[in-house]
Amino acid sequence: MFNFDIIFVAGAHGVGKGYFCSEIEKEIGLPIFSASTLIKDVKKSAVDIGKRVIDPDQNQDYLITAISNINTPSKTIILNGHFCLYDGNKIIEVELNVFKSMPLSSIIILFDDPQVLYERLKDRDGKSLDIDIINALQNKELELGKITANQLNIPLLISSSSQSSEVLHWIVR
Repeated sequence: MFNFDIIFVAGAHGVGKGYFCSEIEKEIGLPIFSASTLIKDVKKSAVDIGKRVIDPDQNQDYLITAISNINTPSKTIILNGHFCLYDGNKIIEVELNVFKSMPLSSIIILFDDPQVLYERLKDRDGKSLDIDIINALQNKELELGKITANQLNIPLLISSSSQSSEVLHWIVR
């Protein structure tokens, strides 16, 4: 079904996943995909053909569909996404089966000081989540990333978002 492996880059909102992935793309040329962009593209297609999206849990099905439609000559891609989401009231875990459906070869989890993430989100979006929520999201990303790597028996790297050269070296190992 898939002709490539995925290095999954995760972390809380504002940790710098997008920036980090763009640096990786520049340095080693791996194609980069954003889970949220892939989901939005499939949702739009579904709406365009008359299907109205009602169930937000279906986003993960959209993600798997989008990944299965990726056509690349590369044997490895980078996917930027999350192990958990925040719906405004609570943290929602992405089910392990979603990750079991992907050809993950390794996981990278980026983290940073919650105050730094708060400021980045505020600068980027004009608003931010509460620092306690950011901290809880970051801890849940770490917890679920460890569980996923263990369950899938794949390598896991946890790194400060400021140490991209260390992570780059780990990727090309």
